[in-house]
Amino acid sequence: MFVKTLKKLRNENKVSQSELAKHLLVSQQAVAKWETERSTPDPEMLRKIAAFFNVSVDYLLGNTIVRNYPEQVALHSNFDNLPEEAIKEIESHIAWVKEKYKDK
Repeated sequence: MFVKTLKKLRNENKVSQSELAKHLLVSQQAVAKWETERSTPDPEMLRKIAAFFNVSVDYLLGNTIVRNYPEQVALHSNFDNLPEEAIKEIESHIAWVKEKYKDK
């Protein structure tokens, strides 16, 4: 999933492999290897790529369709007056809904 997401983000942002490589201080060949699954960036590089495109690492890896998490921060701000047990119940329900609809 990372490969498709990286290519998609580069194309959406009209960023060449060379431009991305220059920003990340790696070679263009390194970016090409990531996009052909011959290599995988380390966790620190994943964070740098995510920051460059203003997305989460989870989005880069295909773990979520949410590009970044402001929506989650806004959701959690509504929990301010709830007890911890209620917050955990809501989070559990959200996880259940995500699991239920993950393949749809």
